[in-house]
Amino acid sequence: MDRTQFVLNFSKRLNSILQKEGYSSTRSKAGIEITQLAKIAGVSYQMGRKYILGLALPDYHIIPKIAEWLNVSPSWLLFGEKESLAPKETKSTTLIEIESDLLQYILNKCIVLFPPTKDVEKIITYMVGVIYDASHLNADKKTILMIIDMMLSSAIQLSEIHKEKRA
Repeated sequence: MDRTQFVLNFSKRLNSILQKEGYSSTRSKAGIEITQLAKIAGVSYQMGRKYILGLALPDYHIIPKIAEWLNVSPSWLLFGEKESLAPKETKSTTLIEIESDLLQYILNKCIVLFPPTKDVEKIITYMVGVIYDASHLNADKKTILMIIDMMLSSAIQLSEIHKEKRA
């Protein structure tokens, strides 16, 4: 499935749950009340409209906010998958719990973002951020891995843009 189809499928699921929850609007071309979505997601009205119309996908940290507000799982909202049967326990905001294979996966994916001899503090800070975010997602392991891949792909693209601007 290509990115365009992925974003359109996300939009269809988002629209269906918004309509089901009563966020319909006759004034909006999209047929959905976008103002509340934008407020919950912490984005502009225009960006919320792009989510609804299938023109943009929310950043990885916004998807759990929208899913929680609509009382659906992030994995369903993003991928159409059923929720995992075992809900995660509430975790302390200072304690990070993560399976060792998931940590190894994150570290292996992150290392390509930075030259190993430069910016060690940036590498550590970034990795801790990824680890913290991944350990606080309320989703199954497969969904977490997919979100990590999307997040790192975006970071790599931004890194390449910054390199091009410097050159």
